[in-house]
Amino acid sequence: LSELPFVLAPKDSTERSVAEMAFEDAGIDPYVPMDVEGIHYQMALVESSDYCSFIGSNNRAHVPDSIRLIPCKTHPKMNAVAVYRKDKPLTKALLELIALAEEYWSSFSEEELF
Repeated sequence: LSELPFVLAPKDSTERSVAEMAFEDAGIDPYVPMDVEGIHYQMALVESSDYCSFIGSNNRAHVPDSIRLIPCKTHPKMNAVAVYRKDKPLTKALLELIALAEEYWSSFSEEELF
């Protein structure tokens, strides 16, 4: 895969960070001559050229018949944090949302998450 040209999401995007982690975990240093915004643009470049791409499986808006999707055997992971301004009080609704998220994610064992 390291010889294939990849078109990926922009460097400051979550999709790009997850893709780079997956490549790193696989020991691959991908050749990325172009990064583009938007799944449709990535699909168009893959369909019309020799590019490959790495997309989230939930981003399959329309997959042309000429494109093949290959599921990853492992699931890339991402750590997330809630972000808010320190000088602003959190609303009751946001506190409840954070509590629900903590409850949900703490219900999984570490093996299930990774």
